[in-house]
Amino acid sequence: MKNILIWLWQLPQHVLALIMYIFFKLTNRVIYEDHDIYKPEIVIWLTTPVFGVSLGMYIFVGRQARENPYTVQHERGHSIQSRRFGLLYLFAVGIPSVIRNIRLPRQPGEWEDRQLWYYAGWPEKQADKLGGVKRTY
Repeated sequence: MKNILIWLWQLPQHVLALIMYIFFKLTNRVIYEDHDIYKPEIVIWLTTPVFGVSLGMYIFVGRQARENPYTVQHERGHSIQSRRFGLLYLFAVGIPSVIRNIRLPRQPGEWEDRQLWYYAGWPEKQADKLGGVKRTY
């Protein structure tokens, strides 16, 4: 019963995750699904090179996550935020995260500065903390 209530508490995220999953399956971008790495979250590995999105208990990550384990840990932090914020997650965490990503400077050679800026603010800093990520720059 508790799992059903938590799933419903995060319903908007789970609906979006289902839509994304169907899209990625239809476009042959799903490599495999990992149900064991972080329970209760399900990590869905994609062929897309750079990608990371957490929607409820579903974590979508691209190929870069194989080289950088922080990606999955960070997205798991967002999953924990989703459990805490529930129906408000998309407004409190999702939208600010997308806006920060859009505002991220894209000039080459500034990767460290970009990461520093991106992960230093809300909601990314908290996602790192909740996911157990300790970044060193």
